Amino acid sequence: MENKIKFNINWDVQVKLRDIGYETLLRYENRFRSPQVDLTTLSSIKSREDENGYIKFHMWELMSIFGGKIYHDADLPFETTIFLIPE
Repeated sequence: MENKIKFNINWDVQVKLRDIGYETLLRYENRFRSPQVDLTTLSSIKSREDENGYIKFHMWELMSIFGGKIYHDADLPFETTIFLIPE
């Protein structure tokens, strides 16, 4: 039997966002807010990063937010090395 690792998409992952990733996440978090409401800012996103610049998402959330931006030759929204955090 081949080696396999079981991973639940409800578990957390950490990624390091690139510029387009910050833009995508800002648009995602502000999608339902009117201009009069205090909008999510880049500083509020950066405040969620750890000391190495990684931000945590559930795997399903990462796929939902950034999935449309990930394809061959794309300007990827985050670095290709991610950390899996099993519970």
